[in-house]
Amino acid sequence: MFMMSLNQSAGIGSEERESLDAITADLLQFIQLKSHRLYMHSLQVANYSVSVAAKLALPKSEIEQIKHAALLHDVGLLFVSNTLLAKIPYLNRSEKAMYKRHAAAGGNMIENIPCCQDIIPYIVYHHERWDGSGFPKHLRGANIPLGARIIAVA
Repeated sequence: MFMMSLNQSAGIGSEERESLDAITADLLQFIQLKSHRLYMHSLQVANYSVSVAAKLALPKSEIEQIKHAALLHDVGLLFVSNTLLAKIPYLNRSEKAMYKRHAAAGGNMIENIPCCQDIIPYIVYHHERWDGSGFPKHLRGANIPLGARIIAVA
């Protein structure tokens, strides 16, 4: 389970850190209300992401950004119906197109929140793939932000 407290954010001012912690906690509550399975998935991805980032000896501030982004990486799924979520991975073409919007929707959801600016690319690009076959922008290789690559692997 995700044991690191949301209050342990580092590398940003205390007011901004408190805002990011509060927003993350609030959005996680919405995710939990939407789907307990999705909530648990978010916690697990955050745990793995933080572990990988720490093994890579990334700065604490970057690990904190990755942690928050990992917790919120699927926040865009709040806009996807439970019926569609239940069908994953058995989606037809039009359902896949709707599902694929969640990464950008998550970024759009927090784009006007100042303390969230640094985590948006990790959320939006967490489904990009090294070979360019991912979505939403078909980024490839090192063009994918490191945090998004870590979340994708986690």
